[in-house]
Amino acid sequence: MENNRIVIDTNVVISSGIGKGTPYKLFDEIIADAEFEICVSDAVLREYNTVPLRDKFRKDKFLSKFPDFEVQIKYVLALIEINSTHFTPTQTITKVKDDADNRFLELAVEAQAFCIITGNTKDFDFEEYEEIKIFSPRDFYEWWEENQ
Repeated sequence: MENNRIVIDTNVVISSGIGKGTPYKLFDEIIADAEFEICVSDAVLREYNTVPLRDKFRKDKFLSKFPDFEVQIKYVLALIEINSTHFTPTQTITKVKDDADNRFLELAVEAQAFCIITGNTKDFDFEEYEEIKIFSPRDFYEWWEENQ
């Protein structure tokens, strides 16, 4: 690995609040140990902080199904705050159909990140962008286990 900089898509942050699966383990086992530097930008931080507040995550039905959501999201956001470095992207990228997802590519390019971790295989349907690897949470976790 050339560097330890990573970019994490918001869907991984949200998934980490839903259970104790791979997205949560990424934060609890890897990020908590400060092995990787999480890259953030104003746009990405705004998304991290506003998406968990959307109505669909506040409804009783959702919260009764995932009672630890709020606690786990707060934990993950705290880990991000502690282990992140802020970057200000200087170029506009339009590779991904969903324009909001281009902010993650812009951030990764600016930070010269090693990878982007995303569960969005629909929009991130490529394995690499300008030598930045695109990993699913499971693929990243497996890669990390193999490379320890």
